[in-house]
Amino acid sequence: MSSKISACSVAVGFEPLSPLLSKVDLTLEAGKILVVLGPNGCGKSTLIKALAGRSLPMSGRVCLDSDGASLTDIDPRTLAREVAYVAQSIVFPPHLSLREFVALGRNPHQQWFNFYQSSKDKEIIQSAIDRTNLSHLADHRVASLSGGEKQRAQLALALAQTTRFIILDEPTANLDYRHQLELICILHQLKSEGLGICVVLHDLNLSLQLADTVVLLAKGGIYAHGASSEVLTEQNLQDVFGVQLVRLHDDKYQGFVPAAVI
Repeated sequence: MSSKISACSVAVGFEPLSPLLSKVDLTLEAGKILVVLGPNGCGKSTLIKALAGRSLPMSGRVCLDSDGASLTDIDPRTLAREVAYVAQSIVFPPHLSLREFVALGRNPHQQWFNFYQSSKDKEIIQSAIDRTNLSHLADHRVASLSGGEKQRAQLALALAQTTRFIILDEPTANLDYRHQLELICILHQLKSEGLGICVVLHDLNLSLQLADTVVLLAKGGIYAHGASSEVLTEQNLQDVFGVQLVRLHDDKYQGFVPAAVI
């Protein structure tokens, strides 16, 4: 059975007669990284919430796997074992330690009202904390952490869910350069382990390092969709963002430098 999340003619938004995005068709495949780009307010976050089953599309369907099961027909506990979602920001429980917060990721795999952690649960929780370089903060209150540490704590919780798909909304926000690079390494490792990953980003240069496929949103729908080399062209980015960009590259590195506002 093919492992994927598919959006079929999806419309998302808040006003019934004026959706932010319409006629969206895309697929998130296992073992691939899909990067979603677009200007502020174009509907990136709203779209990926629908891909994660966190909100209902206004029309169309979001389906899991080749049998076409709609996310809206999957019970929340089962869905949480399949798809993890990392939001831009959340309200952190004031009295939980980081370890207790990450342990919430194991809830979909446990019996309701049973807070017992098996040795496997404890191993997975510790591994998630270690992979996000938060071991030294494991016993600190999660609400007291810095913005970047909280961002990594959310990722650790998602890793503890042990899902097939992880969907992340601007996970590099509040991260310094070191932790951005560490996040890229983690996502590449997860991809090599067979996970399907969808990421909303604003940084074009990080997108070049991460993406197997890029979706560029603009004007109420998908402006371009394909390999990063095909989508992230100077002309496409100028049309969508209204900024002239110069693409620089050599044998090892490539990136964009803003040149002028159009």
